Amino acid sequence: MANLDAAAGLIPVRYLNGAPYNGQANTYIHLAASTAPIFIGMGVTLAATGSDATGKYASVIPGTVTSSVFVGVCVGVHPVDRDSLVYSPGSADRLIFVADDPQLVFQIQEVSGGTPLAAADAGLNANLVQTATGSTTTGLCGWELNNVGEVVTATLDVKILNVSNVIDNDLGEHCNWDVRINRHQYVNQLAGI
Repeated sequence: MANLDAAAGLIPVRYLNGAPYNGQANTYIHLAASTAPIFIGMGVTLAATGSDATGKYASVIPGTVTSSVFVGVCVGVHPVDRDSLVYSPGSADRLIFVADDPQLVFQIQEVSGGTPLAAADAGLNANLVQTATGSTTTGLCGWELNNVGEVVTATLDVKILNVSNVIDNDLGEHCNWDVRINRHQYVNQLAGI
C-alpha cells in the first residue's frame, strides 16, 4: 500500500533515550519586525534582536531549509483571543511554543520524486526541503525530508535515524522517517556516519 502524502513538517515524537515526547516546549516570541510567518512543524532560529522589550522571551524568526541553524521547532502558537490564527503570520508580536531540546527526535515525511531513501541511509545527514507554503487553515508547514544529497557532511539540516515505526509506513515515496536536528543552536554539529 502506498504511503499517505501528508506533509506536516517536523513532529516531535520522543527523546534519544527512548522517553516519549509529552508536549514540553519553551515560550519564545515572534516579533512584528519579522514579516515572514511561522507555521507549526517549522524550524525556527534565534533572532539577532535577542528578546522582547521585557527580556522574558527570546526572539525567534522562521528558519530556512538548507541554511539555518535551528534552535528548535514550532509546536504551537499562543492564542490572543478565540479568533486567533493557528500560526504566527508575521508583522505582529506572537508568543510561540518551541520544542527546543537538542535530544528530541522528530518524525518527518520524505519528499516525493527523486530516489527514495533506503534503510542503509540511516545515520547519514540530509537537508529539509520546503515543498509547499504553510497552510493558513491547519497552521502546518510544508517542510519534508529531502531524498537528494544525503551524506556524512556535518552541515546538513538533520540526521536520519530510522524509518518511523508507525502503521502503514513503508520505505518509498512519502515514507516517514525519524530524524534529529543536526544543525542545532544549542549543540555542536556532527558529521554523519
